[in-house]
Amino acid sequence: MAERIRRIKFTIETHEFRVVRLAHSGRFAFCEHCGGIVASLEPEEAAMIAGMSVTELYAAIDQGLFHLVGRSLGNLLVCGHSLIRG
Repeated sequence: MAERIRRIKFTIETHEFRVVRLAHSGRFAFCEHCGGIVASLEPEEAAMIAGMSVTELYAAIDQGLFHLVGRSLGNLLVCGHSLIRG
């Protein structure tokens, strides 16, 4: 009698979800690209949230992946909404 082989195929789907809670004083600014008031972050904070270096963050801003929303005490501020969508 011939042995019967049974094959089962499994598909696993994973999703990543990030919750960002800012512990700073709550800087907000208007983002022209998003069209509204958004949390604004210093480049070091934004890079940490995005999981990249500050240099990589600036390259992503140049490519239009993230938005700049202004300056605070001479530092550039990054749109928090664009980080979450990006």
